[in-house]
Amino acid sequence: MNESDQIGRYEILDVIGRGGMGAVYKARDPRLNRDVAIKVILDRVVQEPSIRRRFYDEAQRAARLSHENVTTVFDFGEDDGRPFLVMELLDGQDLRSLVLTPPPLETRLDIAIQTCRGLGYAHRQGLIHRDVKPENVRVTSSGRVKLLDFGIARMESEARTMTQAAIGTPKYMAPEQIKSEPIDHRTDIFSFGVVFYELLSGTNPFAGDNVTSVMYRVLNHDPDPVKLPGPSVSRSLQRVVSRCLAKKPSDRYATCEDVADAIEAAMPYALGEEEETTSLPFLGWFRRGPGPTSSPAPTRTSPSGRYRRPTPLPLPTEPATPPDDADTRRPDSGPTADTVLVPDEPTDAPPPLPPDAPTSAPAPDPTPEPEAARDG
Repeated sequence: MNESDQIGRYEILDVIGRGGMGAVYKARDPRLNRDVAIKVILDRVVQEPSIRRRFYDEAQRAARLSHENVTTVFDFGEDDGRPFLVMELLDGQDLRSLVLTPPPLETRLDIAIQTCRGLGYAHRQGLIHRDVKPENVRVTSSGRVKLLDFGIARMESEARTMTQAAIGTPKYMAPEQIKSEPIDHRTDIFSFGVVFYELLSGTNPFAGDNVTSVMYRVLNHDPDPVKLPGPSVSRSLQRVVSRCLAKKPSDRYATCEDVADAIEAAMPYALGEEEETTSLPFLGWFRRGPGPTSSPAPTRTSPSGRYRRPTPLPLPTEPATPPDDADTRRPDSGPTADTVLVPDEPTDAPPPLPPDAPTSAPAPDPTPEPEAARDG
């Protein structure tokens, strides 16, 4: 295919990229006078009629997605037996480039949050991506994250299995995918956890010498902790990564929105704005916010400037240890079962007199008593 070719009514302008499933072209829509991206699926991928039908079903559902973090699908169809998908043309770079040359930590966390928001929206519409990886996450020049390939990931994964082709990207696959078990939206959460680990550390947690070793590590290996500057940074984000990468789907976050909330809750500690003072099983298992009579929580703007998030309240701290001589009992409380009564030290002072006792005793008579009185 060259630049003079057409796909349907779209005029091909340039080749954006090629892969095992097909090619992506920059094209021109003469009817709407705009540039678009067209992904053409190879014939061998859709030879099975059931896969072809599923492609159209998934493409229809993907075309109904409307979210700022999901690439818009304008059209889909078939040209000379080749299925194609028409999408918005994006500038910027994919996440793979940012893994190799990482931006500041706050920007990386913002990218992760936007990715979760887009996945969460698609999951609520009943779509599972199945192939979340850096190459399918696009970051535009304005900092907007766009998820790619909704609507064709399932068709491609089934085509790989049926054609005995390479399994694609096993280091981003969840254990249930590798074992051909039923999957749901939590499968995408695992794959996101791998991408998030890579975005933070620059390395893949399950990298191996071959496909077999990678799959073994996904099924049996617990990744090394994420190493970042400062202990609180590693602790606060490691909890999020570890829960995303749980082997059992039931041990992962319930939704991608929960993952995004957990990252937002960890941001003040990861960025050094707050000091983590206590250890919790996982950030994001609960949501903190202002009480009914408290002032509104302060907000901070994300690097992309597209939304404002509340600054999480400080983590609860242990009560301060009172001085040794402090009386920690309430004023109206008496001895309790735990109270130890210690007798006072002896002193030379006389004991106190009862209230009705005379203030002083009579002086003794110095005159001796007569003997007759004594003898009676």
